[in-house]
Amino acid sequence: MYTVGKPYMPAGGPAKRLEDRQVSDQPIVIAGDRDLGRRLNRRKLRELPHQLLMLGDWKRFIDVCARLEFIEARLY
Repeated sequence: MYTVGKPYMPAGGPAKRLEDRQVSDQPIVIAGDRDLGRRLNRRKLRELPHQLLMLGDWKRFIDVCARLEFIEARLY
């Protein structure tokens, strides 16, 4: 999460491990397939590139946006 340079601090103190945050997976394709129609995670497709740019994380931005799955979903 982009927070203007301040790290996110939950009420119970900082998470020790990534698993402690209990963040669920956010796939690009939520349901369906290419032939039968798909349900896409439109928020991830719209927000992820913007958030990575705001963080200045160019490596992850390029890795995410250059994946064929991401490009195909954006064009769908």
